[in-house]
Amino acid sequence: MSNDKDIFLFLTRHAEAKSAAFSSGRPLSDRGTVESTLLGENLKKDNFNIKTIINSGILRSEQTSEIIKREIGHGKIIQNERLAEGFSNNEAYWLTFVETIQETTMLVGHNPTIFDILQLANPGLNFEFTTGSCICLKKNQENLTYSEFWSYKIPKD
Repeated sequence: MSNDKDIFLFLTRHAEAKSAAFSSGRPLSDRGTVESTLLGENLKKDNFNIKTIINSGILRSEQTSEIIKREIGHGKIIQNERLAEGFSNNEAYWLTFVETIQETTMLVGHNPTIFDILQLANPGLNFEFTTGSCICLKKNQENLTYSEFWSYKIPKD
């Protein structure tokens, strides 16, 4: 679906976690495991070469990224706690990140931070980040802009 010269930024919301109570230690629910698996299968089917998967370090984000990596069969996983922190404290960091990205990368994070990063990359895009959903942006390396290239949402019951 792409060539190795293209650079893509995948913005992914973690899959569904157990319990509605807020806790950084909540694992994925059974549905969340299925959501992550289906997303990974679709990424593999479309032959994306994701080099790096960055998660927030919060358990549900870690588990989502590990399942995706297993399904696509490649990529390294790293943690970046800025995906779990408030966006307003890290806006300059994320702006620099989207401008300077040099390889196809996936961010696995949380609302509203993942949506705010989307708005930095392309303020005209509106994508509803349901659990386990993903939007792929293609980077125009000449003018550092991003356009929507691919997206995936798991149908809700």
